[in-house]
Amino acid sequence: MGMDLIALSENTAMGGYHVNFTGWGQLGDLFVELGCDVSSMTSDNDGAVVDATTATAWGTELGRGLTAGLIYKLKYSKAACDSGWVTEIHVEDTQSPVPLSTLNFINLLFDGDLKLPITPGARPDMLAITDGVDTYAWLSEVAAFFANSGGFEQW
Repeated sequence: MGMDLIALSENTAMGGYHVNFTGWGQLGDLFVELGCDVSSMTSDNDGAVVDATTATAWGTELGRGLTAGLIYKLKYSKAACDSGWVTEIHVEDTQSPVPLSTLNFINLLFDGDLKLPITPGARPDMLAITDGVDTYAWLSEVAAFFANSGGFEQW
């Protein structure tokens, strides 16, 4: 399951792109942190359109975040999760949804002052995600799709 994105421009080399629902949610969070308008983003698979201006802005901001090394993966131990781990993607120095810089966030997690249900004493792992990093190469791909799609339908 996921979201099939169908480009409106016939000039794009990639006519469509598929994002699973976890990835779609992560993109939504990243766009909020990057200051993008997400009002046309849906999860209904109903063909709703994201216009060319919005799609281009999403691609530009996501690409800028990757190129500048502003996007990072935060992984921390959490006993309440089946896997024992939580992995989140964030943008450095943004106000939403995490109103802290990465260093402050990690220190609060480690010291336990943030009151999150994490495993005591487990230090979070932080990895900068840059353009083309293996596991997150899809972020570069979808940024290029957004930038070149001419807008797209969400199915």
